[in-house]
Amino acid sequence: MPPEPTTQELLKLALQHHQAGRLQQAEVIYRQVLAQNPNQPDALHWLGIVARQMGRNDVALGLIGRAAQLAPSVPIFQHNYAEVLLAAGDLAQATLAFRKAIQIPGGSPESRVGLGIALMRQKQFAAAADEFRRAIAMGVDRPQVYQYLATALLDAGRYRESEESCRRAMERGGASAELYQTLGEALGKQNRSNEAIAAFRKSIAIQPNAPRACNGLGVALSMQQKLDEATEQFVTAIRLNPDYPQAHSNLGIVYLRQKRPEEAISCLRRALELDPNYHEARMQLVESLDRLGRRPEAVAELEQLVKLQPENREIQFALAALSGREAPAQPPATTITGLFDRYAEVFDKHLSENLRYQAPQVLFDAVVAAGPPQRPNVMDLGCGTGLCGQLFRPTAATLSGVDLSSAMVAKARARGIYDHLEVADLTTTLRSNENRYEVIVAADVFVYLGDLSETFEAAAAALKPGGLFGFTVEAMEAGTYVLHPSRRYAHSAEYLRDVAGRAGFEVLSMNRAALRTEKDKDVQGLVAVLRKPAGAGS
Repeated sequence: MPPEPTTQELLKLALQHHQAGRLQQAEVIYRQVLAQNPNQPDALHWLGIVARQMGRNDVALGLIGRAAQLAPSVPIFQHNYAEVLLAAGDLAQATLAFRKAIQIPGGSPESRVGLGIALMRQKQFAAAADEFRRAIAMGVDRPQVYQYLATALLDAGRYRESEESCRRAMERGGASAELYQTLGEALGKQNRSNEAIAAFRKSIAIQPNAPRACNGLGVALSMQQKLDEATEQFVTAIRLNPDYPQAHSNLGIVYLRQKRPEEAISCLRRALELDPNYHEARMQLVESLDRLGRRPEAVAELEQLVKLQPENREIQFALAALSGREAPAQPPATTITGLFDRYAEVFDKHLSENLRYQAPQVLFDAVVAAGPPQRPNVMDLGCGTGLCGQLFRPTAATLSGVDLSSAMVAKARARGIYDHLEVADLTTTLRSNENRYEVIVAADVFVYLGDLSETFEAAAAALKPGGLFGFTVEAMEAGTYVLHPSRRYAHSAEYLRDVAGRAGFEVLSMNRAALRTEKDKDVQGLVAVLRKPAGAGS
């Protein structure tokens, strides 16, 4: 009579069946081993893998967890236990298990991939990206891992890096609908709408019924003012997923831009039904209500937002503007950067075609009339896309520009007229350039600042003696400054003269002028030119 097979012989036979896909035969033999030794870790582990392959995840979790407990120094046991926890949605325990697997000598870099996925699902996007990068550095070179990295970087707000990771995935053969969708979103966040549109169209060509790609394509089209086409994409996204709050909100935003506020309100309210904490949708609802003259309702919506996010200064600023309550001295920097980063793509066209924007020209004329030095060094504060700078370029020795919005600075750089451009706070830049410029200009910039004292003092320090400081503001008749519902400040001539005097300036001119139109009416402003006295120090 032949001897009974040993445990190792049984395991070898079971693995042969397992690797050949004969799961039931493998299961029988693994159970035979466990009948002889209930704590045999290899049999527990591989039987758990069989259970998982058969869709019995609860059974797999118990078996593989027991193997990992009995043999804690075997990395594959710990890794696969973490994978089953991840599949079960127990993200906290999966994270711990992946970390344990990573710490075991001889473990696989795939455990870092798993850890990255677990962290990403917990919205720890920067930490997830770090784990994917470590796995890649350890030799994991699959397109899917680069795609995971791209997604984590996108959600972490690192759009250029996300784009680079998408392209690396493609170099390695990745070409999924999800990958092109991620690439489209990364490009869109960089205001590269043409490339974003191409990426979203590729995603939709691979997977036509993907609501997120349709929504992304709609956003990119709306950046180019192709509002009818954008509307079609948002409607398609909603048809594919009626409970998609972003698509409802984006459709509402397009309706608002098409001057269809009632329809916008309906879409935005639906988005908020689906996601009551959707900040952007509520802010757009506020704007829609205000456009219809329903300001009390708009204020009530903002008050609701303040309750939900009491530390959010952007919401507090919007509430102050709309309610007429005491205005802060200046808005949060994020309010300005967010506005102009979104606006950069269509800024020039909108100002010239819709608002008949005159501020750069009237400011240039006023500065020229004041007699600037020959070939001055010029600083363009809040340079935007360079509409003002292009007027001063022909006569400037050097032209510098600064703006809070990186998207605006990118547009200004594309003009090729600036010697130096910087994404920074205006006052900080001025203070770091004492006694450097003969001319400083700010066209339609101080409408986004209330108290101008610090900025005027910094401008005085940055000018050489005899230098000129020209700017425009929206005008008010008396008082100091006021914040309008448009979230733009207006200043009085009396206030400007007072602040200029305290900063040591002489007022050369201060005249009323029409700066732009709004609702078919001229917006009245003041264009002023100040001079730093010739004998003044830096």
